Amino acid sequence: MNKITLTLVALILAANRQVNKACSIVDFLVKEALDWLENSIYKGVINYPFFSYYLHWFENICKEERFKKLMELV
Repeated sequence: MNKITLTLVALILAANRQVNKACSIVDFLVKEALDWLENSIYKGVINYPFFSYYLHWFENICKEERFKKLMELV
């Protein structure tokens, strides 16, 4: 392998690590958001008009099965 090929391989591997880190952060944030939402619902903060009006706030987690179950409770 020449120097350019090794540099490209190194860049691709570095980019792949960054993508993996970003995916881990997103997964963590989704879990964290669902934890906060679940906690607030179980503490009695159930405001269906709020949830239905501001549903666009929850776009990132709407497809999660856990979110769907929480909305059934609300």
